[in-house]
Amino acid sequence: MEDTRVDNLSNYPYNLSYERNEKKSIVLNIFPEDKKKMDSSNVTWGYLKQPYLKDTIRIRIEGSGNQKGIIKIW
Repeated sequence: MEDTRVDNLSNYPYNLSYERNEKKSIVLNIFPEDKKKMDSSNVTWGYLKQPYLKDTIRIRIEGSGNQKGIIKIW
């Protein structure tokens, strides 16, 4: 995390996000069952009402080569 920005114009002022890979050689997706742990979400963003996670969030790493793995955020 390099900085924190609070969106005061939203019901979900905190978010979990990441930059998409410009070459699209690696894809990062939040596990579908972990999206339910956030107040609102889509594939690449998770929105929260409070500045903390209720539970561990997992992000799947898949690449065009052998890049595979899971990132856990808590």
